[in-house]
Amino acid sequence: MYGPTPPNKAKIICCLSLLQSWARFCLPFLRSRVYHPYIFPLIAR
Repeated sequence: MYGPTPPNKAKIICCLSLLQSWARFCLPFLRSRVYHPYIFPLIAR
């Protein structure tokens, strides 16, 4: 993941991805909308 990224920018990318995951978790309007429920066909038998 960090192979093509210069080492001085890898920390910034890591912080941005952490901030993005925190924002999606804490702010529900940023979450992706899934309109179909999860279906487990092997369990539903």
